[in-house]
Amino acid sequence: MASIKFYFDDRRAKPNKPVILKLAVAHKSKTSYVSLDIKLLPSQRDERGCKVKNHPDK
Repeated sequence: MASIKFYFDDRRAKPNKPVILKLAVAHKSKTSYVSLDIKLLPSQRDERGCKVKNHPDK
């Protein structure tokens, strides 16, 4: 069964700059990432629960 989670792509992030939100789709020990073209500031995301908060398009 596949599992889907939100993934905040902050590998190249700079302080106080938005990062891209992606979907991580895992199935049979393989993971693929799908970009959603949504950019979030650190204050607009909840790292602990992998949720979006305080975003204008929410």
